[in-house]
Amino acid sequence: LAEYFVEHQVPTRVLAVPASTQSDLPLVEQTLGYDTVCKHYASIVGNLTTQAASAGKLWCFIRIPGRSMSHIAAEVALQTHPHVVLMVSELEQQNMNITEVTQLICNVIETRAREDKNYGMVLIPDQFLASVREMRRLFEEIDEILQVVPEAEHALASNDFGTILGLLPPLSRALFQGFPERTKAQILQVIDERGSQKGKETLDLSTVETEIIFQSFVEAELTRRVVLGTYKGPFQAISYSLPYHGRAAMPTNFDCDLGYTIGYAAGIFVDASRTGLLVDVCHLKEDVEDWEVGGTPLSSLLTLQDVPLCGEKIHPKIGPKGRLRYDIGVDEGRCMPEPSQRTLVSPGPAQFEGPCAGQKTQTLRLPQLQRVRQMERTERLVSELKAKASAGCPPEVLQAIKQLLQGGTDLLRQL
Repeated sequence: LAEYFVEHQVPTRVLAVPASTQSDLPLVEQTLGYDTVCKHYASIVGNLTTQAASAGKLWCFIRIPGRSMSHIAAEVALQTHPHVVLMVSELEQQNMNITEVTQLICNVIETRAREDKNYGMVLIPDQFLASVREMRRLFEEIDEILQVVPEAEHALASNDFGTILGLLPPLSRALFQGFPERTKAQILQVIDERGSQKGKETLDLSTVETEIIFQSFVEAELTRRVVLGTYKGPFQAISYSLPYHGRAAMPTNFDCDLGYTIGYAAGIFVDASRTGLLVDVCHLKEDVEDWEVGGTPLSSLLTLQDVPLCGEKIHPKIGPKGRLRYDIGVDEGRCMPEPSQRTLVSPGPAQFEGPCAGQKTQTLRLPQLQRVRQMERTERLVSELKAKASAGCPPEVLQAIKQLLQGGTDLLRQL
């Protein structure tokens, strides 16, 4: 659009504002709205953690909004320390299926039950199921049935799942039969209205009660363990759905400052006749007076895909930025204790005055903390290397170590 206006000498300027509660735009530290919704959801989840810990016998399955990368779930988890956080990044890294995810939750519940802690919190992004490989295959198979068999589509109005179950392969049929009746109808409605994931980035499952599905799976697995005699503790669970609770939240001080800064910068760009830019504000973890404002060309955010057929248009898109590993702490610099040892935290509501009013999100501050941890670990390794080298290390080993260190030094010089 910006190129069209410039080519035809239209004096209209095109500027983009990074406003998204997901904070998944590439090349942007944090988007407008992310701080508000994260603190709002963390406050609600914190209230539920207090309820679960006070009861002492209650597990809460909470669904919050989150696209494939689950940025909101990561921030809320860092503020509230739930015992289980279902992250897509860990799912893909460990190549887990739906059964293994259920086993993961049940293992945490069983471990805490041995310590007489029969309560806890499970945090589930509402798009998590769309990243599980069995679920993707199930969605595609259901979509094919609905397209080929008209009787199956007519049966949706009466919630008659017999036709679809009879046409599904055995593994998908067993999986779909394990869903609660209500979620079966929700999944079929989503697929019927929007199709499956085939040819799409992801299927929108925001209207599917994912927390109910996992609660039923966990209850079935714990019942099996009780029969086998491996689990002897009680289990009581409730579910909460929070995707729509953050749409009218009062903006935090941080988002107010960020909104004013982005708007003022956009006005300066328009006055300077700049176009085709995304307003970018960096160094957000510093004080407001230390923020730096700039503009990023919109073309640098686009991903162009090859089109195999001639004559088709190229459809550019802006892909979400990936999760960073330090957000949840899957490396040696773990940000939270082990799942079974976590103590639930209630951060309280967002503050507008006082010492906590300017508090930043955890994910915004963690990169600096991660670098500090890595430097400390590097210093320990260097000290250990010196101690072992001075104890009579063979020359050929020292030469190999020298070459490795030289390679690391050369790499740092190139940064």
